[in-house]
Amino acid sequence: MENYADAAGRHWGDGLLLERESRLENADQLYGIAAECAIKAALITSAGNCASNGLAKAYKAHIDELWDKVSANAIPRHLATLPPLLKMDNPYSDWKIDQRYAGNGTVTADALERHKTMAKRLVSAVGVVGTRTK
Repeated sequence: MENYADAAGRHWGDGLLLERESRLENADQLYGIAAECAIKAALITSAGNCASNGLAKAYKAHIDELWDKVSANAIPRHLATLPPLLKMDNPYSDWKIDQRYAGNGTVTADALERHKTMAKRLVSAVGVVGTRTK
């Protein structure tokens, strides 16, 4: 079974580490994956979002698509700070999982900062603490 909370923290921390080492394309990928895992960590806590084998198929998507699939009603009430974030315009609409194959220098500073900022807010909203937080 997936552990989305652990994965969110791990990807967030590793993204910070990679960014400090100027590995920006990989850092950006991990910020997107951390955001995705944070949302899935929230979704999986509600039986209505689950199938017999874990998270419902409707939510098995990457952050660029997942963002627009999650309604505020799908988020459990104990995570009240998350729905307002998800009502914002999708900050990951320009993020694609296939960017992992892109050349160096393809991630802009603006995109990296936008993805990082929202990943931090999402990880915090679901109470995940990364293994590398500096």
